[in-house]
Amino acid sequence: MDKILYKYTTLESLALILRSKKIRLNPLTVMDDLQEAQSSDEIEYGKYVFISSWMDQPLESIAMWKLYSNMYSGVRIGLKENPFVKYTVNKQDVERVYPSASLKGDSMDLIFPIEECFNGNYFVMNFLYDMCLEKVEYTDNVELLSPQIFNISQQGIEMKSAQLGKYKNTYWEFQNEERYVLRFLPLDVKKITSESNAAQMVYDAFISMEITLSPQFTMGNRILLEALIDKYNPNLKVHDSVLKDRVKL
Repeated sequence: MDKILYKYTTLESLALILRSKKIRLNPLTVMDDLQEAQSSDEIEYGKYVFISSWMDQPLESIAMWKLYSNMYSGVRIGLKENPFVKYTVNKQDVERVYPSASLKGDSMDLIFPIEECFNGNYFVMNFLYDMCLEKVEYTDNVELLSPQIFNISQQGIEMKSAQLGKYKNTYWEFQNEERYVLRFLPLDVKKITSESNAAQMVYDAFISMEITLSPQFTMGNRILLEALIDKYNPNLKVHDSVLKDRVKL
């Protein structure tokens, strides 16, 4: 029997899903669990991890109705797991856009058309069809809840992107969550595969970040921010909000 996953949502969201026949994935940075997008280094990788949260529990949950829907006009969607179209490609297709790829077998199934998995703007890291559905693991382990994405050693730079979006605090265990996850790198895959120091290039791309402060960012928080910048990323560019001194929220 096919496994069914459930999503508590609104009638409006259901209408959009039915009309578009698409499921929306959102970045970790907008989730209600603020801890999800955190890492123990200076990399803001959470904005490149997109998820759609579902529940592996047929029994209705009052908590989920209250949190993500309502008792009067909400809906609970039930869908077979992995309801997406498979895009099957052969070895020649893959090597054309991802020259260094090592393809086992004559073909493989992708979650997107190959041009959307690998292109000049981004690279979908978990591009295989069977890699996009993950079961959330609940833990109190701080190292797992705030993982180190980049590990720098004498051997080079190691990126552990799969650590983010995999774990949640045990406070959220009632969700019994499974999620569709897509992890991106905002880089040209051909440049990554042609460079001998690809890991360094990826790292450099992340540290060349910039942030904009909220309109009423306090002086105390600015002092804390400056300390973080000095310690973790002196190249980080900071901009004041265009709404500074114009609004009071």
